[in-house]
Amino acid sequence: MNRHEFSLATNCERSPGPQDKLSKENLVEELETFIAQLWSEILDVTVGVHDEFLVLGGNSVQAMQFISRLQAEWGLELPQRVMYEHATPAAIALMILNQLDRCALMLAVPVQNDC
Repeated sequence: MNRHEFSLATNCERSPGPQDKLSKENLVEELETFIAQLWSEILDVTVGVHDEFLVLGGNSVQAMQFISRLQAEWGLELPQRVMYEHATPAAIALMILNQLDRCALMLAVPVQNDC
């Protein structure tokens, strides 16, 4: 698996990453696959991109393992609540890309200073 680095920090600063070279659809698919494989390793079950973490038997300790591995492998910093608000690999991947798109728009719009 290629290692990518980008961050979902609240100030939307990020390192250049695969989103600069790949289409959004390709990146979502790559993230979905990576997340499903990671869950499979952590939960020791077969995981599809639409399987739910808790339904598969995931718990808070395993959620933290996932968050730590995602940060180590992709440079992503996500709060643990993401595991419960976006319960499938597909939903997490889409949330990540939507957040990156929103950040890119925020960084592209010049700030008006009326001082």
